[in-house]
Order: sequence, then structure tokens, then C-alpha cells
Amino acid sequence: MYSFVRSRKFDKVRLHANTPSAGRAVSEEWQKSGRVEECLRHHKKYKMKATYLFTVLATLVCEWCSATSLLETIKHDLQIVNKDNFNTVINKFRNEKVFTVLFFKKSNQDIKKVIENYNQVSKKFKGIITMCIIDCDLNMSICNNELSHYILNYNTNNNYHILIYPINPMPKFLFNEEINENNIKKYTYLIPSKIDIIKENKDFHIFISKYENIPKVLIFSNKNKPNYILNALSNHFNKKLLFCFINNNITDLVIKYNINLFPSLLIFKKNKIIDIYKGKFNFLDIFDWLNIHSETFVFGGGFDISPDKNIEKPWKFQLVPKFTKLSYGDICFKKADKGLCLIYLKEGDKLEKFEVDMLLSLKEKFKPHIDGRVAEKKTDAVTSFPRSGKKTDAVTSFPRSGKKTDAVTSFPRSRKKTDAVTSFPRSGKKTDA
Repeated sequence: MYSFVRSRKFDKVRLHANTPSAGRAVSEEWQKSGRVEECLRHHKKYKMKATYLFTVLATLVCEWCSATSLLETIKHDLQIVNKDNFNTVINKFRNEKVFTVLFFKKSNQDIKKVIENYNQVSKKFKGIITMCIIDCDLNMSICNNELSHYILNYNTNNNYHILIYPINPMPKFLFNEEINENNIKKYTYLIPSKIDIIKENKDFHIFISKYENIPKVLIFSNKNKPNYILNALSNHFNKKLLFCFINNNITDLVIKYNINLFPSLLIFKKNKIIDIYKGKFNFLDIFDWLNIHSETFVFGGGFDISPDKNIEKPWKFQLVPKFTKLSYGDICFKKADKGLCLIYLKEGDKLEKFEVDMLLSLKEKFKPHIDGRVAEKKTDAVTSFPRSGKKTDAVTSFPRSGKKTDAVTSFPRSRKKTDAVTSFPRSGKKTDA
């Protein structure tokens, strides 16, 4: 910086020095004018100021270095936690994730190598277990709160420590083993699973009928349960994808979906397979594949999942679907403009085998006319709506004339409601049945 003043002895502008270059300029001017003594005094004064300034800067640098964490000198991919974000990073998500936290001080023996090794292990479990680290020199209160219950005389202890935080309500605990992949892998059993285990065909039909708008991941395996990679994926895509695990012993499903290799992953949406995974079986590759098919789905928003729609629909996958208040729309009346509906009425919850065979045979007989739909309902009578007036052995037929029979009531096209069964004509308008 420079400042200009008018000299009393010299009728010209003299430059006052606030910088080294300015100081040299002033010295040269004074030497030319014969003022050598004043020039020497100026140099001495400037040297003292420079020394003082250097001392202050050195002090500030030392203070800054002492406040800098060792983590800033190490290249790593660890999640750093501190007194400000500990709750938001860890405690807030303990209902769904597993964490490990390395607590260290600069004075710990070989701590730099320990951190580098910890970082290498964390790369193997990226996305599976969240591995964190905290500098206790800068966050003494947090370290004391977290470790004092597990480490005797923690304040005088000069070792690093690792705590594992499983999902709530399980308490955190101390990790006392060597830091390596195998020892960390022992605790992957703590990862929660959001995968439905399919034990029989009925379970599968219930699963694929849930939340029709959400894509579903079908996992075929020759193992008895999902591994930690699949469990971690199910947590990451919670409310975006639904997962089910199918053992190869359920041969009907294995044959149906033409599964020849285990494990196999398929994406199922709107009653059909839309993609098959063909990559390596590791977390990151599968994650990228699933991420393409995932959809943002927040329960209570995003899609209409009001109680009347948020129900399982097993009747969609039954050979002879059961006719109820919940199923009538899917079975018959959403397609009322495409044919007539056949309803078999019977007491009891289940059909006998001969009844199933009879209804399937009848369904096949009238398939061109009734769009292949057959249903059952618990009552005392039998109602049939084929286009021909021909009566069968198992059901009573209703010809178009609307003539009433002895067993049931026929409903002509007038849409008039009676006491026995309510007919829904081609308009698709539904009644109380």
C-alpha cells in the first residue's frame, strides 16, 4: 500500500512506505537527497515491524495446525461425524441402518495406519454398513458420552476404539477385534431385511397382488434365506421396490419363470417380467440395475393407496377366483362390456376338487363367450349367465328371456334388483352385491 503526503522541506510528493518495495523506493529518494541517517532509521524500524508481523503469522499458523484434524491429511471415503452431526447421521437412522464408528486421538499409536486400514475395509462394505469416524481431540464431549460406559478410565486411556451401532432397540457394543473384512463381515447379520420369504404358491400370489404400482424384485435362490447384500438392497429401496425370496424347491414358480441359474433376479411389474439381471452379484452393480427400475413411492402419498385399494388381491391368480365384496370388480364387472359373468354359488369356504374341475371345464366350454372368467360365492343357490339357454348339470342357466327358474332368480336387461342375486348388465353399474 502507498500513501502520498507533501514534504515540508521538498516541494514534491514523497512516498511513505507500507510495503517492502515502497520502502526501497523511499530509501533511494532519501539517499539522493543526502538524508542517510534518516534512511538507516527507516530500515531499522521497518525490520522490527516485519519481524513482529512474521511472529504473529507463525503463531496463527501453529494454532490453525493444532485445530486441524488428522483426517484432513489422509485421503479417505469415510463418513466423518462430529458433535454437530452425530445425531442426524447416526441416531436418526438407527431404525434402518447399521453403523460402525472409529473414535481416535492424534496421540494414539500408529493411528494414521489404523485409519487407512479402516478406510480400505469400508470400501468393501460401501452401501452395506455405514462406517464412520470421529476425531476425539475436537469432539471430546461426544467421545466421552459414547465411550465412558464401555471403556474404564476413558479420559486417561490412549487407545482408539470402535463401537458398532445395530438397529434399534439393540444397544451399541464395543468391537475388540482386528480391523479386517472378515471380522466386519461377522456383523452383517445385524442388517435388517425387508424381503418377503415365499414358502408356497399362495404366499407368492399374495405378494404380487400388493401395491400394484410398485415394481417387485423376484429373487430365486438355492439358499434358505437372503444374504446380507440382498438385505441391504431391500433397505435402500424401501418403499420404492418390493422384494421377495423364492427357494428353488418351489418348482412351480421356477418352471413358470424359466429359472435355470441361481441366484436370479427379475423385475416384475403389472403382471409381467420386465427385466432380468445379468451382471455380477455384488452390491454396487445390483444397486445400479435396481435404481433404474425404482420408483419414488411414499406410503400415504405419490400414489392413491386409500384403504379400499391398498389390499391384497389373491383372486387375480386363482384358477377359480372367489366372488366377494372386494373382488367383484376385478372378476366380473370391470369387463361387463365384453361378455357375461358366470357365478357359482355354494355354502362353505372351499371348493371340492370335482367342483373345480367342473367349473374349469365349463369355463373352457364358454370361453369364447364369457372372456374366460368364472367365480364362486358362498350362498345356497347357483347362478349362470351363458349366452345359450342350455342348462348344465352343475349350474342353472339364465336365458336372455329372463324367465325365472326354481333355484335362482334370473335378471333380464331391465337391471331390476331382486332378493337373491343382483345382476350387473353391460353398463358396468354396480349394486350392493
